[in-house]
Amino acid sequence: MDAAEAAAQEGASPDAAAARLRAGARALDVPAGDGLDAGVLAGAHALVRLARAPRPPRSAVRLDADGVRATATEGLGRVVGHAREAARLGAFRPELADSPWAGAALGSGEEARVARRRAEELAGTRLPRLAEHLDALGERTGLRRPATAADVEQRLRLLVDVRGTLEDFSPGVYERPLGELVRALGQDATWRTRRTAQKVVAEVVRPGARPADLRTSLRRADAERRAWSAAAEDGGRPRVPRGIAEAQRALADVVAELDRLEPVLRGTRAGAGLRDADLPSLTGRLRAMADDDDARGDLPARVDVLVRLGALGLGGLVEDLRDRAAAHHGGPRDADRRPGADGRPAVDEDDAAAEAELVVRASALAEAGRRGVLDDLRPASAAAARDELVAGTAARRRRAAADLMATAGAVGAVAAASLLALPAVLGPAAEGAVDLVVLLDAHAAGVPEGALALARGAQVLVVGDPAGPPPSPAVVGAPAPEHPGEGAPTSLLAATAGLLETRVLGRSHRLPRQLGPVVAAVRAEALEPATGEPGDASTGSASTGSASTGSASAESGSPGITSTDGDLATGWDDAVPAPPGAWPVVLRRVDGRGRASAEGVVHSLDVEVDAVVQTAVGHLREDPERSLAVVAVTRGHARRVADALRAAVAADAALAAAVARSSRSDEPLVVTDVGRAQGCVRDVVVLAGAFAPTERGRVPGAFGPLDAAGGAAALADAVAGARRRLVVVTCLAAEDLAPDRLRTPGARALRALLVAVEDADARHRAARPSADGPGTSPGSSPGGGAGEGPARPSGVVDAAPPDVAPEDLLPPGDDAARALGAHARLAAPTGAGADADGGGADPLVAALVERLGEAGAHVRAAERPGDPDLSVRLRDGRCAAVLPDVRPPGPETGPTAADPVRRVAEAAALRRQGWAVAHVASLGLLVDPAREVADVLAAARRPGAGAPR
Repeated sequence: MDAAEAAAQEGASPDAAAARLRAGARALDVPAGDGLDAGVLAGAHALVRLARAPRPPRSAVRLDADGVRATATEGLGRVVGHAREAARLGAFRPELADSPWAGAALGSGEEARVARRRAEELAGTRLPRLAEHLDALGERTGLRRPATAADVEQRLRLLVDVRGTLEDFSPGVYERPLGELVRALGQDATWRTRRTAQKVVAEVVRPGARPADLRTSLRRADAERRAWSAAAEDGGRPRVPRGIAEAQRALADVVAELDRLEPVLRGTRAGAGLRDADLPSLTGRLRAMADDDDARGDLPARVDVLVRLGALGLGGLVEDLRDRAAAHHGGPRDADRRPGADGRPAVDEDDAAAEAELVVRASALAEAGRRGVLDDLRPASAAAARDELVAGTAARRRRAAADLMATAGAVGAVAAASLLALPAVLGPAAEGAVDLVVLLDAHAAGVPEGALALARGAQVLVVGDPAGPPPSPAVVGAPAPEHPGEGAPTSLLAATAGLLETRVLGRSHRLPRQLGPVVAAVRAEALEPATGEPGDASTGSASTGSASTGSASAESGSPGITSTDGDLATGWDDAVPAPPGAWPVVLRRVDGRGRASAEGVVHSLDVEVDAVVQTAVGHLREDPERSLAVVAVTRGHARRVADALRAAVAADAALAAAVARSSRSDEPLVVTDVGRAQGCVRDVVVLAGAFAPTERGRVPGAFGPLDAAGGAAALADAVAGARRRLVVVTCLAAEDLAPDRLRTPGARALRALLVAVEDADARHRAARPSADGPGTSPGSSPGGGAGEGPARPSGVVDAAPPDVAPEDLLPPGDDAARALGAHARLAAPTGAGADADGGGADPLVAALVERLGEAGAHVRAAERPGDPDLSVRLRDGRCAAVLPDVRPPGPETGPTAADPVRRVAEAAALRRQGWAVAHVASLGLLVDPAREVADVLAAARRPGAGAPR
């Protein structure tokens, strides 16, 4: 990390990062803004379901923002129902493209009914009536029958004009040379010519008639004569028949109805231009429209549905489905949509419903993307926010600690000291009390020295472990030999338990779950004096600690007394487990027997010392980054192990260099005994049993320091110091220790330890015979040698994380289109190599499990609290914890967004136990699941991450 990155992390805001993560989680479950009626998770699940349908939808139509709002207001169920109803009513039947109503502009079902009635009236009544009038006029005038409504209009206009002309002139006017008369009456003619023409015209003007413009009237009469001659069959002169008015009324009715139908039929195959249509053809067309079965049946209802779909912005989808049905009806058929192949039409009701849902879901997802709702859900953005949260939280804690220390140093407000040194640090009691006194490890402090601190605080906080080692007895002069049943002073924690309010810490955040039953079995014996009943080594309950708080009056010096009954026994079910490839509890039994000493015990055999040293050296070679402590039951055994380990390191230059490079200043390598191991916490603890059977196989009943007061608690404290792994090296077996011969809690605690360790070790070996081989444990080999790792299965090729396969390359398009392309190839989520479907009702997680199974990984879903949602184990034994951004479904609820900040804490707890953690985003699982799978596999294959040890 460069200086810029370090500065950026130092100034990172965990609050802003947490807000971004929670905004993404809200977007998964809760609609984000107007028009988004479902969370992203529900939409993503629907898209996966659509992609896996037997005939998945594929429409590329997308709604704009107004369409998204409209469909959200209508509701997805109603929109899908409209599409299904449209298909049921035949909106996408290819044969309807040949209907005379196909393409008609109808705004409602009522308009369709009215248009059909008009067509029916025109074809059945109005057009025949007009034809009758035209036939009558033709008989009386000798004119040919007009072809179109426009021709009829011109013909009737001609008759009206002739009638007007004959009101001013006699019929003989049409026999005169009207063109010559018009020219003779012009200004260019001579006076004599005009005079002659006026006399001729006067002969045909009716008496009393006075045409306003003689030349214009004659010119109009000439045009009428020419038009009549063109239309006449008998060549007769123009004349005025009866029935013109009736014909005009019939024409007006026809033209009015045609004008109303004109915009409706403009988009049909026959088109508009009804006035110019041949009257017999027009009559036949309108009769076909009136008699059409579809028009009499489904057309009005279908129009209503299609109009509603158009108002919702889905007109493009309707056209898309129509074009698709038409293409399959008249052109090459796609194999997956071939009508008749599965007994279904090209576009049926289910297809229409699926296409409509796809368009609505995809459009809502695209709109969410345009609004930035998806920004915090995308994998890269979520990963950056998680990194910022972790870095910002650590930086905030560092700053807070620095500020506190600076403030404390400036005002002298904080002092740290042992109990006995407290008066020297704080001064005489007469100088006054301090605001708060915090007493740590109160189980190991006696009442007399603790009283010195209690008297100085206005408030006190007492922290201790009820099963921890008790205070050591004060000895004046030479110490007396230890003997069974020796009493121990009352601890400050026990003395204040009934006086102060008590809070019990109910969960272990440090130990792996597999180590919990071992610790619980030993602690049960350590708690026996407090409970008054013998502990049961088979139980899985133990106290994880308690804290007592109270306040004291400065004037009276007496503490305020409140009491709360606390359950000092808690289980380990919700503790974080170690990875499947890890070995949290290891038993290495050494075949050793010896001669009993004067005290009647067999102690510190060479073979056990060698085995302890081999185990420690094996750890230092294989995993030098993890801290190590070797704890022997007796002090003499610890000295011998320390000398032998020191000699082994000195004799091996490579080992000495490895130890030097890996030595941690905060947790150095330590070799000690249980009596001095209080508070010693290391990643790996090697517990040396020290005792062994006699040459005849008999185990003496004395166990040295374990028989002393607090021996069981000291053993429990040493066992609980293992952060990642406990390795027990012993010559004893649980069956060697007869329960009825064990007189002290320490002896019973040793047997409980052996029972629990044997059980845990046997279960682990049975669970992974192929990965490690029988009898193989970390830091050892079947032959008893050190430095050899666990056996690897034959035929395993540890390949690099694969790139995205060519068949997983996604088509271009929006998120929904990419999701359809990514999930369409998957069948029902069976999940090869999975014990569970990885999320039940969550199809995204189910698809992830299936793809991981196809990649050869074994996937297991969470079975107990504390388990990762998914644990992925590769063929070579390496593993990873997968944390989706959704919680698995409950008994009555489906998948919902997980608390992303809590997910970060869960990931930290898993990493502390050696898990490689892969966060997966629902949006990533939707649009690019192959990339998410590659990331999970890469996390599992990362060097040192979740590898078996």
